[in-house]
Amino acid sequence: MYAQLRYLHPLQQRWVNPSRHLASSPHLACIRLAEPPRRPALLIVTEGMTDALTAADAGYSAVALLGAGLADATMASTLVQRWPTQHLVIAFDAGSTGRRASSQLIKLLGEAGAARRASALELPEGVDDLNEWCRTADRGFRSELSQRLPRLGPVEQELGLRGPPADPARSLDRGMGLT
Repeated sequence: MYAQLRYLHPLQQRWVNPSRHLASSPHLACIRLAEPPRRPALLIVTEGMTDALTAADAGYSAVALLGAGLADATMASTLVQRWPTQHLVIAFDAGSTGRRASSQLIKLLGEAGAARRASALELPEGVDDLNEWCRTADRGFRSELSQRLPRLGPVEQELGLRGPPADPARSLDRGMGLT
């Protein structure tokens, strides 16, 4: 089990990982959906677990990089290999660190062979992340998110007809699918 806790009013550090002395922390968390995803051809890649859970609650396949600093060539390669057909929608936080990491990851995904199937999700003005958007949009979140996700055309329709691709999380750690 992995836990990463956040202090609401930090004096020194914002995050604490109580298990870091027991094992190295995972870098990618795969969220399993209870039902097939709304759009099997999409994978929403977030900057943190809360946002990935928000995307999953809206019915989309989602994974969380556990920190913007993990948006490197190794992570890009991992995403391209584990999700070889999905369009990778990068939904990082709207702050400067998240925007920089999103741009960097999209560039690296292109270098890893996924240039035509990677894009950034533009958050609404004044919203910092998916979770905040969900909380402030109330019941309109799912519809608003759906409207901002890329339209993929015939490729997505073909994927949808074949059903969702194999779930890479099933082959990961038992339980949460953390790697």
